[in-house]
Amino acid sequence: MAKSLVEMAVEIVSAQLLHLAMTQQQLVDAIRSTFNLLSELHETEIIRQSLPQRAREFPAGKAQPVSTPEGEERARPAEEGPGGLSKTAVETAQPTAAAEAEGLPISPEESIQQNKVICLECGREFKQLTHLHLRTHGLTPREYKKKHGLRLTQPLTARSISERRSQRAREIGLAERAREARRR
Repeated sequence: MAKSLVEMAVEIVSAQLLHLAMTQQQLVDAIRSTFNLLSELHETEIIRQSLPQRAREFPAGKAQPVSTPEGEERARPAEEGPGGLSKTAVETAQPTAAAEAEGLPISPEESIQQNKVICLECGREFKQLTHLHLRTHGLTPREYKKKHGLRLTQPLTARSISERRSQRAREIGLAERAREARRR
């Protein structure tokens, strides 16, 4: 039998209590905020399950759904293409068959931008396309890359995130540590 959101929230906060000391008010606040977060995640999951159908409700040339930082969606004006591209950039893009079927006129190369990645299956914008999101489309990251003609080594993250990760790896000497580990 599935647990209720309240039961899950209590279970999560109980696990935190093993490592943290909390006052009674902090405990109540933690349960309340955990419950609210679980509720939001549950609503998001329901929305994502209905996305393929909703994407068809917004054909090309009409308002497209855009996710905002808060996870809400708003309609984007028709003058602006998917991902905030200008209309000329959208018109010159070579979309994949799946993207065309969903009314998303954007090429795979243009889907990975500086500060966002546009899912070529549903048109939603993310900082990173995770395996959890791709699973809602019945795909693994590898299948997604093959389907849309992306290199298998291409990260499905915004360029700014990839650059930040590379910089951090250089700072901590990750390459030298990996070479050293291989020598052992």
